Amino acid sequence: MAKKKKKGLYKINKEAKVGEIIECPICHTKFAKRQYSQAFCSTSCKDRFWNSKGDRHLYVDYSDDFGDHEMDEMYGVAEYNC
Repeated sequence: MAKKKKKGLYKINKEAKVGEIIECPICHTKFAKRQYSQAFCSTSCKDRFWNSKGDRHLYVDYSDDFGDHEMDEMYGVAEYNC
């Protein structure tokens, strides 16, 4: 028998149809989904959810891959007299 992976409330809410009763992943309030993209009962719950995701805004440093001169030439944003 295949083992089913448990989905979080956020994913369940995103897949639910408009008008269905869903549960907020933060405060667990039950409410009717009003629009297709709604997953939270309020803006404050949405903000709390996304602000708790610490790895969402990781800065990727590409400075070791290419120098400024190479990047400028690659994207044609500057001309150099070589």
